[in-house]
Amino acid sequence: FTGDASPYAGGDPYADHRTADFPFTHLVDLADRRLGAGVIAANDEFFAERENLLKPEPAVFDPEHFGHKGKIMDGWETRRRR
Repeated sequence: FTGDASPYAGGDPYADHRTADFPFTHLVDLADRRLGAGVIAANDEFFAERENLLKPEPAVFDPEHFGHKGKIMDGWETRRRR
């Protein structure tokens, strides 16, 4: 971590004023669609298509966007079971 590590410098006592400097952020993303990566299988595509795992851009929520399966989600998550 870099930066001030003292969370009690005034203000929120739970705030963490440090910033992460991760060494892996400079490496090639091998799970990138632009490099030919692909998802072989997924056990559940209820909310969104599995190929969304490989999109390099961040997910964007559009409340008005619907398709033949219902609400279009450009992120990906599994269905929650209770």
